[in-house]
Formats: sequence, structure tokens, C-alpha cells
Amino acid sequence: MASTEQLIGTLSADLAPVKPLRGGDALVALWWLLGIGAVAFAMTLMAPWRSTALAQLLSAPRFALEVTSGMLASGFVALYAFRLALPGRSRKGLFVCAVAVAMVWLSVVISSLFWPPLEPSTQGARHGCYLHTVVLAVPPAILACWLASRRYLLRPVYTFACLGLVAGMIPAVLMQLGCMYGPVHGLMFHILPGVLLMPLAAVVAMGVSTARRRSLAR
Repeated sequence: MASTEQLIGTLSADLAPVKPLRGGDALVALWWLLGIGAVAFAMTLMAPWRSTALAQLLSAPRFALEVTSGMLASGFVALYAFRLALPGRSRKGLFVCAVAVAMVWLSVVISSLFWPPLEPSTQGARHGCYLHTVVLAVPPAILACWLASRRYLLRPVYTFACLGLVAGMIPAVLMQLGCMYGPVHGLMFHILPGVLLMPLAAVVAMGVSTARRRSLAR
């Protein structure tokens, strides 16, 4: 025991104290808001928004709940994911909030398949909306993963997967306003392509981790 304590003391004698990172939550909020704004701006350049979207938000509470809960869920998951890269920061409460809001969002999406809050219509249909959802999610995902990697990234695969999910949710939810409304269409061509960013980000993290291990082994 004494030799073990002596070894630890010797190894840690010259270690400099690490200053805790400040302003983490504010950075997450800034990234999240900028991501929403950038995706919305890009969607505006690609095609007009559905002309009835605002009126539908005001007249259909369940549709408004779907959009609101989807965006809030992405924000909670983003905050949780960034805290994964900060050892010692509390995450349990955020995890519970993220899961709870995400379950509300998913329950509204699933219930809409059977009881649509709006009359399905092809008005505002965007050709290739599923591809737009994926493409629009990539830049926020890259930026988020880069920001997280500059912290203390102990669980890169899990963290990147969460950040990929958040980045995909943003255009998926906004596409419900910009493209045609149809519960099946929204699930298949907006939400599922957005969720696809989750495994893609995890694969990227595994590749980066493997490359780093190989470089350190040389």
C-alpha cells in the first residue's frame, strides 16, 4: 500500500492543476440557437415554407406541442451531451428531462399516425426533403462534435451519437413546418432521416478513436 501511494505521489508531483471549463451551458445554448437559425435560413433559401404553417401552429394545439416538444428535446439532449464531455458536471437531472420531453414528442408523433392534428395535404411539398434533412444536419453536427472534442471527451462514441441526434432533430422538426404535412410522410422523410445522424456520428467517433489509438501505439 505504501509503495502504491508513493508511486501515485511521484507520478502526480509535477502535474499542473487543470482549470475547470466555464460557460459550458451558455456555449451549448448559443450553438443550439445558431443551429436552429442557420437551418431555418438554409431552408428558406431552398424553397418557400408551407404558407399555412403559422396558422396551423396557432390553431392545432397537438401540432404546436409536437414542434415545441421536439425542439425542447433537442435542446435538453444537446446540454446533456456537452456535459458528458465535462467530468464532474451533474447530468442525471438533464438526462431525465431530455428523456421526458423526448417521450412527449414521440408520443405526439406516433399518435398523429392514427389521429392527425391537421388535415394531411401535399401543400408545400419539397422534392428530396429527406436528403435536405440529412444535409442540413451535417454542419451543426460537425461543429458540435468539434466543440465537444475540445473538452474532456471520455465517452466519444456516446457523446457524438447524442450530438448527431440533436443535429438531426433540428431540421427534422423544422421540416414539419417547411414541407408538406402528413404524419406518415413526416415520420419517414423528416424524422427518420434526422435520426440517421445518430449512428453516423457514432461511427465517426469510433473511427476517430481507433485512429488516435493507432497513432499513440506507434
